[in-house]
Amino acid sequence: MSFLIGAMKLIFFLFILNCTSLMAAKELTLGGQMTIIYQTSSISEHTSGAATFSGDLFISRELEQGSIFLDLQYARGAGVDAAQFGGAMVNNDVMQDPEHPEQPYLAKLFYERKFSLKKEHDLTLHIGKFGVNDYFDLSPYADDQTILFLNQAINNSGAFDYAQDLKGHGYTYGWHAEDQYKEWSIDLGHFSANGDLDQINNQFSLLYGLKWRPKGKGELHDLFQVFAFINKGEYGSFDHQGDFLTSDKERINTKENKDRNDKKGVIVNLNYSLSRQVHLFAKFGQQDDNRDVRHYQDMDRSTVIGLLIDAPFKRRPLDALGFALERGELTGNHRKAHERGYQSFFNRSSGIGSGNYKPETVAECFYRYQWDPHFQISLDYQWIHHFNYDRNRADAHFVGSRLHLDF
Repeated sequence: MSFLIGAMKLIFFLFILNCTSLMAAKELTLGGQMTIIYQTSSISEHTSGAATFSGDLFISRELEQGSIFLDLQYARGAGVDAAQFGGAMVNNDVMQDPEHPEQPYLAKLFYERKFSLKKEHDLTLHIGKFGVNDYFDLSPYADDQTILFLNQAINNSGAFDYAQDLKGHGYTYGWHAEDQYKEWSIDLGHFSANGDLDQINNQFSLLYGLKWRPKGKGELHDLFQVFAFINKGEYGSFDHQGDFLTSDKERINTKENKDRNDKKGVIVNLNYSLSRQVHLFAKFGQQDDNRDVRHYQDMDRSTVIGLLIDAPFKRRPLDALGFALERGELTGNHRKAHERGYQSFFNRSSGIGSGNYKPETVAECFYRYQWDPHFQISLDYQWIHHFNYDRNRADAHFVGSRLHLDF
């Protein structure tokens, strides 16, 4: 394990040294995106609305053996539901670091290498800094809040507490390997739990997955994926009364926390195209409900079904229309803790009250108008029933607009 940490640090150091030559090289591929999202809410605290902004600069360079990829990110805005969000956050593009809100962020910096092995096996290796959900929890019809659905639990399974830094950006250090044989792929991944390589011995995530990409549909992206994750050495536990047992409550949201329990979960994704225009997707996830949530959302079980329609009108070949329904649940001792007003990792108390729990249901629809090949305008609506798992709360409504530019 120490050899792996040393090797990864060496690679990152060489990347930094190569940045100057990278910027001057002729083989560079440049790209980027900018997204502005504005949402209003029926919740009284947020009727005035709030906006978020995200921008990315993508730089890639082909090498003699493999390639490197860089993503510099800048994000602002805490979103409309920052002070009182439910089980599923309504804007997955919230990536603000409260401690450094004005600073760009190194989101990704990784090396990719492909190997052709015997007997039709192709091996792809990624090592560096990137997102766990770049290769796990995949859904080509619901995986990008800048152009598709906005809700966080629809973009990624709400029951996938995937490892990332503790700044709210969603990236960390690690490696991913994929062995592809014809239509089948086996995925393995190992990531730091909090974006700090020095802690990867004690706090890390292991992932094992299987993918099936049926052929014969041209450019369509049918994909079936099942994977399991084990987050090692960073969780406290709930007892049968819903009390949270932790070594140090003052450090539960830092990399210095002393809890050493593990957390496990399994996710299933189904993506199927009925035609070139009509795409169906479904997701199901369940994770250990005797543990807290440290990285993603307060949710133990999540079920999603959805529909994406490309070119809903003949004269608008690049437009898209989407519908999705998500059901998020708290289960086991984690649910008992929330019913007692547990103050979660996200520094908020559910305030549900004993006997008032109900699963949270999210319905989202959007229409994306493609102004030209690089500029999009979207309208989005979300209805949330039993907001934050509380049967006594009125339904919440979120109306949003989105401007997206890419190059």
